Amino acid sequence: MTYLEQELRSYSFISKFQEVAPNNYDGQWIWNLTKPTDSWMTLEFYKKLGYSDQEIKLRSTLFWQQMFAKSDVSQMLEFLQNLSNQSLYENIIQLTGKQGDVFWIKCTGIVIRDKEKNPIRFIAFLQKQAKVHFFDDYLSLQKQANKLAKIGIWEVNLITKDIYWSQVTKEIYEVPKNYERDFDKVFHFYKNEKDRILLQEKLALLKEGKDFDIRLKLTTHKGHEKWIRTIAIPVIENGKCIRAYGLVQDIDSLTSNYYRLKEQETLFRNMFEYAASAIVQLSLTGDILRANFSFIDLFGYSEEETKGFNIGELTHPDDIKKTLSVVNGMKDGAYYHKTIEKRYLHKSGSIIWAIVSISLVIDSNGDPIYFLSQIVDVTSKKETELKLSSIMRVAKDQNQRMLNFAQIVSHQLRSHTSDMEMLIKLINLEQTQGAKDPYYPMLSQAVSNLSKTIKDLNEVTLIYNEQDKNSESLLVYEYLEQAVQRFKLEERLEDDQFELFDYCDMRINFKKDYLENVLFQIIDNAIKYKSPVRKLELTISKEVHDLYYVLHIADNGLGIDMVKNANKIFKMYQTFHPHEEARGIGLFLIKSQLAAYQHKITVSSSPNQGTCFSIYFRK
Repeated sequence: MTYLEQELRSYSFISKFQEVAPNNYDGQWIWNLTKPTDSWMTLEFYKKLGYSDQEIKLRSTLFWQQMFAKSDVSQMLEFLQNLSNQSLYENIIQLTGKQGDVFWIKCTGIVIRDKEKNPIRFIAFLQKQAKVHFFDDYLSLQKQANKLAKIGIWEVNLITKDIYWSQVTKEIYEVPKNYERDFDKVFHFYKNEKDRILLQEKLALLKEGKDFDIRLKLTTHKGHEKWIRTIAIPVIENGKCIRAYGLVQDIDSLTSNYYRLKEQETLFRNMFEYAASAIVQLSLTGDILRANFSFIDLFGYSEEETKGFNIGELTHPDDIKKTLSVVNGMKDGAYYHKTIEKRYLHKSGSIIWAIVSISLVIDSNGDPIYFLSQIVDVTSKKETELKLSSIMRVAKDQNQRMLNFAQIVSHQLRSHTSDMEMLIKLINLEQTQGAKDPYYPMLSQAVSNLSKTIKDLNEVTLIYNEQDKNSESLLVYEYLEQAVQRFKLEERLEDDQFELFDYCDMRINFKKDYLENVLFQIIDNAIKYKSPVRKLELTISKEVHDLYYVLHIADNGLGIDMVKNANKIFKMYQTFHPHEEARGIGLFLIKSQLAAYQHKITVSSSPNQGTCFSIYFRK
C-alpha cells in the first residue's frame, strides 16, 4: 500500500470530504500537490478505462499523467494552487484509455492545506460521463472563454529549453503560427530594462521552486506595446525545477484604463485642491466631506473645523430656503446642475456674496451619491453694485426733483412771458407814449426771444418727463413721403432735387410726432444750408444691421467743419452757418427724442461738400 493510498483512507473521515462525495462515483484520486508527479487512483477506476490487473500492477509513477491531456494538468494545478482551504473544486477533464479512447471525467474534490496554508493534497471523486457530445461542447466553450478573456497557456522545459505556446498565447505576442520559439529570444519582447530585470529575477526564483504572478509591458512581434499578466508554476523533480507552465493574459485594455483613470483622478485632485475658486464636496444632506484650500481661505476656518460643518451652517439665513429648493430639485431629477447667487457667513460674521455652481454626482446606476459645489467670491463686485444702485436711486430721485422743478418753473415762466407779450401787444394797439420810446423795440425783441427760449426748454422738459412712452409700429417710408410732399407744396423742394429709394420700407417702434419732427428737421436743415453755387441734391437710403435699421439722409450743401464742431453738433443753441431762422435747438431736440426710445443719430460732414445724417432705429 502506497503512502498516498494510506492518506486517502485517513482523509475519508473528514466531514468536508464526505460532503462532496457524489452518490455514484467510479473511483477516487489523491494528488500530492507538493510533488505533482505523485498520484494514486483506485484500481477499479483503471479497469473502467480498459486496463488489466497486470497492467495496473506494472504502472509507473508517471502512468497517470500519461492518461491526462497536458493542458488539463497545467490548468488544474494552477487552479488548485489558488483554491482556498478545503474549498470545493469541480471540473471536466479528459483521460485516455488503453485503446486510445478519450473519456470525459467529472472531477469533484477538495484541496488540503498545511498549517502554513500551503496546498499539499488534492482529493477527488471521479465519475465517467456517458454523454460525450455534451462535454465536447463544454471543452469548446472553455476554449472560447479563454480566447475571449485573452488567456493563453505556455510551458517551458528548463533542461532542453523547449517552449510550448497555445494559439491564444501566439495571438497575444502577435507571432505567426510557424514562429520558431527560442527561450533566449523571449526576453527580446520586453524592451523596458526594468521589465527584463524583473522577469530574470522571477525566473531565478522559479528555478528554486517559487511560483510568480507579475505584470509586464511587452512589445509584440508586430511592434505593438501592450500590458500582460503572466503566471508561472514550477515542476520539481528530485529537488530540481525541470520545467514550468502557466498562463499569460492580455490585460492591456484593463491596465491602460487603470492608468488613464489614475491620470484623470490625479488631474481632478490637483484641480480640486489648487483651484483658485473654492470647491467643496458635500453629502446628500449637506455635510462637508472635503474642501479645498481656497474654500478654507474664503471662510476663515481650519481644515479640521470644516469637517464638522454642514453647509447650511455657513449659509446666510435669508438664502437657506432658496438653496434647499435647488438641492431638492436636483434630488428629484429635475436637473443635475444649477448656478445661483447666494450669501454665506464668514467665520468673523461678515457676509460673503458668491456665485455658486452646484452639480449632483451620480453613480453608474443613476443614483445620486454627493454634491460638488464651486464657489466664486463676488463680494467686492456685489458691494460695488449695491453702492452704484444706491447712487442711481439717489440720482434718479434728484433727477425727478429737477424735472418737477423744471416743470414748475417752465409753467410759471410761460405764464409771465404770456403776460409780457400781451402787454407789448396792448402798447402797440393803443399807440401809447411808451411805444414811441426808443428802447421799446429792444424790449419787444427781448420778450419775444425769452418766449422762444422758454418754449424750447419746455419741449425738452416734456421729452425727458414724459410718462407715457408707448410707441407705435411705424412705416418710415410713409413718413418720408409726407415730409417730402410738404416741402414740395411749400415750393422749397423740386422733384429733381431728391432721390428717395422705395426700399426704405423699414418698420420701427417710435412715437408718431417724434418721427415726423426728426425727418422734418433734417430735411429742413438740408434746404436751409444748401450751397449757393450748386443745385441741392438730397439722397435718402437705408442699411440693415444686426440691431438697427439705419436711415441715411445725405445732401451736397455747405457742410460742417467736424474738426472744430464734432462735439457741438447736438448741443443746445449751436449754429454753424448764419441764417435768419437758425435757433440751434432742432438737432438737440431730435437727438433727445430718438434717445428717449433707445434710437440714436450720428453725422458725417465736410465743408462745401455736404452732410449725411445716419439715424439708427433699434429693431
